[in-house]
Amino acid sequence: MIVFAVFSGEYSDRRLDAIFSTKEKAEKYIEHKKLFSSRGWCEVDDSPTEYELDAAMPPKNVWFRIDGDSSEIEPHDGRWLPETEDGLIDNGEEAYVMVKYNDNIDVCKKAARDKIAARRARNIGI
Repeated sequence: MIVFAVFSGEYSDRRLDAIFSTKEKAEKYIEHKKLFSSRGWCEVDDSPTEYELDAAMPPKNVWFRIDGDSSEIEPHDGRWLPETEDGLIDNGEEAYVMVKYNDNIDVCKKAARDKIAARRARNIGI
């Protein structure tokens, strides 16, 4: 579904005024706002901005924090973690693991546990 957003202001004063289901309704709002502004002009945009509603896609990858013995696992936002080639940071006490996103969080958790287990097994020569 397409929606039409009307913005006004500039820089730090920029704001969303309204969202409309049709371009015609958005244009009418802009016309009205410009016509009836107290100083005879308005900082409202000249035309609405078109957006597809619900167009955001889920992430490609997600991070998890796993404690040292892998008994606890929880989602992590990934902020402040250093870049790694394999998406895995393990200091023994806890690990941060990046895995491919899946709608089922249990599938993501299993992939994270498997990834850290494989790394730890390689490190001890298994």
